[in-house]
Amino acid sequence: MRGFRIFLACLALGVAAIAAAGSTAEAFRRGLSAEARDILGGDLAVSVQSRVFTPAERQAFERRGPVAYAAAHRAMAEAPGGERRLVELRGVDAAYPAAGRVVIGGEGTSRTSSAAAATPGARRWSRPSSTAWA
Repeated sequence: MRGFRIFLACLALGVAAIAAAGSTAEAFRRGLSAEARDILGGDLAVSVQSRVFTPAERQAFERRGPVAYAAAHRAMAEAPGGERRLVELRGVDAAYPAAGRVVIGGEGTSRTSSAAAATPGARRWSRPSSTAWA
């Protein structure tokens, strides 16, 4: 009889864990759908890898409404101590974001970031991509 009680307790605990995970996932989905436009920066994002959008693609986007463009660059950054990290540098045009707003904080500025990127002798490995937001 004692073993059966332990079995029932484990079963109840498992059901409670599954219910908690399901409600947490549902709350996450609701929050994401409510804020998706601001998180994404628009209603739709279209990306291509290893190239930029063609003029025909740009015209097709622009016929459908306001568009913001970004260029991304994946690279390896190396700290003075020799540690390396994969980073993504992203530049956006003046129309970004198509929805929401961008707040930039921290000590770095585009001027200091550009100066660091232009350091003579720095090693860089990269691959370009483009994104359009509408």
